[in-house]
Amino acid sequence: MSSVQPQPGTGDPTRAALGRFVMRVGPWVAQLQRQVLSRLDPPLGFSQYSVLARLGRGTIPMSQLRSRSIVSFSTLSETTTGLVRLGLVDRVPSEYDRRSVDLSLTAQGREVLEHAEAAMRELEEALLEGVRTPTQDEVDELLVPLTERARAVLTEREELSGRPD
Repeated sequence: MSSVQPQPGTGDPTRAALGRFVMRVGPWVAQLQRQVLSRLDPPLGFSQYSVLARLGRGTIPMSQLRSRSIVSFSTLSETTTGLVRLGLVDRVPSEYDRRSVDLSLTAQGREVLEHAEAAMRELEEALLEGVRTPTQDEVDELLVPLTERARAVLTEREELSGRPD
């Protein structure tokens, strides 16, 4: 028999426990990610890492990066400017639209991204140590909908406020 009691309005005690877990573990993981990224050379912030990771898949117009970002345009602009100053990102006029700017990784940017991704994989392994590996069906059943719902809630709140948080 479970000692977990449902909170008012939640119904299922297992679902309530999952909700509390997600809300508690998220900030810890984010803190660990910030620590890992801050120890790189050069140290990176999470938004810098996110931009590098997206550019690791290829050149992208700034406007497209902006439309897929969860940060404000000014924050994204500051982030990319900082990455350009560090020599990790190139900003070049688009060959298709003179008003647009394309962003791509420099050779140094690719190297830094490789180190960052390796450090993040090490963190993932440390976090998963001793945890039973779920089946793909279990992942699909729980984590895929949770991820989709997190994106939907973020979008709903951005639409209500009129801007990314």
